[in-house]
Amino acid sequence: MLNRDFKESAESLNARAVEYLVVGGESLAGHGHPRYTGDIDFWVRTAADNLVRRLDALKDFGFGSLGLDVSDFDTDTVVQLGQPTPAHRHPDRD
Repeated sequence: MLNRDFKESAESLNARAVEYLVVGGESLAGHGHPRYTGDIDFWVRTAADNLVRRLDALKDFGFGSLGLDVSDFDTDTVVQLGQPTPAHRHPDRD
């Protein structure tokens, strides 16, 4: 089950019709192989119209004050938003 912030961020992307994929640990969990990382990773298609919708979704989610621009999301760019959280420890790997 997604935490509230993860769910609301995906809802913001969906409401703006952003083309994206959930990747990383949350993606694995969706396929029955949970890997607890404490964050969620999105891959977003970099077409200009999609990036504009992405910016609108980020503003809707509460990141409007950052002054982000389409150029902040160029191809092969990783953008981290929010507070970093420590990865959850998995009991089978400790």
